Amino acid sequence: MGKRNIAFYYEKLSPEDQHTFNRWLKANAIEGAIFAIALIAMALAGSRSVGPRDAEVASQHESFGCCRVGTAPEAPRRSDHPEPQDATKLF
Repeated sequence: MGKRNIAFYYEKLSPEDQHTFNRWLKANAIEGAIFAIALIAMALAGSRSVGPRDAEVASQHESFGCCRVGTAPEAPRRSDHPEPQDATKLF
């Protein structure tokens, strides 16, 4: 197409080709609008996924070194399993 304006080439098209080009252009505009709406919907859904608890945890732990999952205390050790013995005392 070079340095000329697209309108120049559009005017040279036959009426049938102009109609075909218009249909193609409208289809692409509709497809682009649907894609844009989907992107906006995903952005809104992602921004609402961070709840107040998540924001509180993130503000309390600013560095990655101290982050822990969950707030429950550690489980107590089970006493029904004997402590491991020294291998030299087994024989």
